[in-house]
Amino acid sequence: MPHFFARLEAGEPVTIAYLGGSITDTDDGWRSLTLRWFRERYPKARIKGINAALPGTGSDFAVFRLEREVLRHKPDLVFVEFAVNDGVANPRTRAAMEGIVRKTRRASPTTDLCFVYTIAESHLPDRARSGRTATVAAMEAVADHYRLPTVDFGEAVARQVSAKTLTFTGPRTVQGTVFSADGTHPYLDTGHVLYRDALVRSIPLLRAASIASGAGPWSLGTPLDPDNWENARLAPIPADSGLLPVIPADLPNPLFIARYAPLLPRLGKADLSGSSSGFTFRFRGTGFGFYSLKGPDIGPFVVTVDDAPPLLVNLFDRHSTARRYRIRPWLYPQPLPPGEHLVRVTRSLEPFDKVAQLRTWGILVENPAEYAGAVLYLSDLLILGELLP
Repeated sequence: MPHFFARLEAGEPVTIAYLGGSITDTDDGWRSLTLRWFRERYPKARIKGINAALPGTGSDFAVFRLEREVLRHKPDLVFVEFAVNDGVANPRTRAAMEGIVRKTRRASPTTDLCFVYTIAESHLPDRARSGRTATVAAMEAVADHYRLPTVDFGEAVARQVSAKTLTFTGPRTVQGTVFSADGTHPYLDTGHVLYRDALVRSIPLLRAASIASGAGPWSLGTPLDPDNWENARLAPIPADSGLLPVIPADLPNPLFIARYAPLLPRLGKADLSGSSSGFTFRFRGTGFGFYSLKGPDIGPFVVTVDDAPPLLVNLFDRHSTARRYRIRPWLYPQPLPPGEHLVRVTRSLEPFDKVAQLRTWGILVENPAEYAGAVLYLSDLLILGELLP
């Protein structure tokens, strides 16, 4: 990370962006702890932190939102954390992570990147067999190709679990040290501290390698995968779509508004509960999706691409409870052949009882009226290619 260290040690202003999921988004977690460490270690540098983490999302969404939510801040360093949210064998990981690298270097050849690998309890069998999950192996292939540093936060955790000096999952009442409550999200005073310590231990090696490599601008070079997602972009919903504008502050969720409303500058909704015919759009490329929300009033919808069979989509889940909204991206599950495509979004005629579904999950519903309707909230289209007029 030669440019980052050069600016730090010169006492210049430095911006660190943290791109990841809920583990990185956690207040007072490893993001806050490492930012504090850098500020204490380099007091002359004015260090700014950018929280670009979104709970429940992976690299295949981050590559679309990179420009608007990370690169516009002109970061000197971007930490990228998706080893947990991408799962153990995500087929999209390599293309998405390479897209993040290439988009960053194209926009700013002096911005450094560092991949960090968090850990979930479900990763332990793969780590015992081969030392890493298939997803992390895909990330390492990208890092090797572009000479990026990586820091494995999970190595010390797995070693301590194997030595029985650390319990991975359990309540705080368990005797001894416990890493997390749910097998994924670390406790602030144990798991997140281990993550911070893993990075701090790596700093001398990263600094030495940075001095040795010099601080010339990074070059793009030949892609590792010609089909990488460098062309991923956010596109506005077409003006003739009929979506009604939504002011995020009008949604009944103060915590959501405080944290996520700035990410939704052009939020709209399609009410697909009645006779609405939905909307259509055309694009040239190989894939698409939606920058969308989940909440109690959303409903299933149907997506049809060209002449392919219609696909029923339902973003409603056990977290879509009353007065609770969260960003929930959706990507078309299959790659499309290069070329022009017509996408039609229409209401679903399949019956879906949200209240009954919540009850099967053991969730108490106090006011069924809060779940009425079948709305699709959209902020942007996710396009692998370009939107056509």
